[in-house]
Amino acid sequence: ISDLVLELRAKHLFQLDNGNKTLTTRASLTKFFFYDSSPFLNLSLRYEWFFPLNYSEADINEQWAYLDLLYHFNSMIKFCPFIAKGEQVWTNYQSFTQQTGKNYKFSDRSLIYGFNFLIYL
Repeated sequence: ISDLVLELRAKHLFQLDNGNKTLTTRASLTKFFFYDSSPFLNLSLRYEWFFPLNYSEADINEQWAYLDLLYHFNSMIKFCPFIAKGEQVWTNYQSFTQQTGKNYKFSDRSLIYGFNFLIYL
C-alpha cells in the first residue's frame, strides 16, 4: 500500500438554466501517515482549474488551491482544518456586448480558513 497518492480528475459540467459548459480539472497529492498499520494523519494539497467552454473570454475563469490536514481520532471521528485560496474572473458574454456595446472584466480573490468535523456511522 502506497502512502502517497496522486489524483488527476476532469469533469465536464453543463448548467441547465443557461447552457454554460465548463471543464474542471483537479490535481491532488495526499500523503498518508500511519501508526500501528492504521492511518492517523493525511496531508493533502489540491489545485483546481475551471475552463469555460462556451461563455467567457477568460481562458480560466476560476482556480483554487487547497491545503488540508485530516486527523483520524479513531475509526469514526476525523478532524480536518483546511485553508483554500481562490480566484474567480467574470467577463462579458457575447449577448451583453451585442446589447450594450460595452465590455467588462471583474475578478475576486478569496482566502478561506475552515474546519471539518467528520463522523462515520
